Amino acid sequence: MENSVKFCPKCGNQIEGEVKFCPKCGYSLMAEGDNEPDNISTTTQVQETPTEPVQATNDSENSVLTNAKDFTGNYFSWFWETIKHPSRQLTEVNRWFGVLSFVLEAFLIALVGLTIMNKLKKAVIYNGGPTAERALDYSNANGKIFEIFLLVFIAMILGYLVYISISYGFHRIISTAYTNFWDFVNRFAELTNLTLIFNFVLLVLFMLVNIKDVSFLGIDSIASILIMTVLSVASLVWTVAYILVLVADYDGKNGADKFYICLLAELALVVGIGVFSSLVFTTIGNSIIGYAGSLGQSIF
Repeated sequence: MENSVKFCPKCGNQIEGEVKFCPKCGYSLMAEGDNEPDNISTTTQVQETPTEPVQATNDSENSVLTNAKDFTGNYFSWFWETIKHPSRQLTEVNRWFGVLSFVLEAFLIALVGLTIMNKLKKAVIYNGGPTAERALDYSNANGKIFEIFLLVFIAMILGYLVYISISYGFHRIISTAYTNFWDFVNRFAELTNLTLIFNFVLLVLFMLVNIKDVSFLGIDSIASILIMTVLSVASLVWTVAYILVLVADYDGKNGADKFYICLLAELALVVGIGVFSSLVFTTIGNSIIGYAGSLGQSIF
């Protein structure tokens, strides 16, 4: 029959005219045209739908999810191992593990700043009442808070980059053994991952304290001691890591004593961080001053 309607038995595509192959999936229709009757059921054929592209899409999605789960699981295994043995240098580590740790640290510190600013905002409303609340809304305090949060997050990432770059540059100068930059970042992260826990504790402390005074006099004395302790220990961890990562591979072939190596490294760090801090404060300082001005107008 010349006008009979046919469908591809593999993909269900409608076949027009006498063709040897399905124009959609390429299935050979030669045997089908010879053996199948002209009055082939169209209902059954239309119900057949191609499954291979869907299966390919599902396989791709499953592969992405599997890779993400493997990366996350391996990261936390590596992280826990560095907490238990910070000085043990691990090998064959994903180069992005160290970067992820520093990004998480910067994010937690930015969250701490965000929490402080929101607490201060609540303190202003607590002391100033509805008038202060309307003034804060008029000055777009929430927008300024979020702006400062982003600036602090970016500044912390850049600060970590400067800190590690100075350490890496000094390491290349005093060490005869070559170390890849990404391996060095991982090594530095292995020594400082402990500060991730300290930053998380710091965030929880600021979330729990009740600030009733803009000058922070409303913070409980015990909470103040805990906060200062956490900050001091976190700073100490970074200082020890900075020194240890330098002298660990130092063989002394250039004749310099390790004490003077550490002293010069600290001086280089102070200068580098000092220059970076001055540049950052000129950028973030304007936003912080603007936010402080909004709080002052709300109170007075």
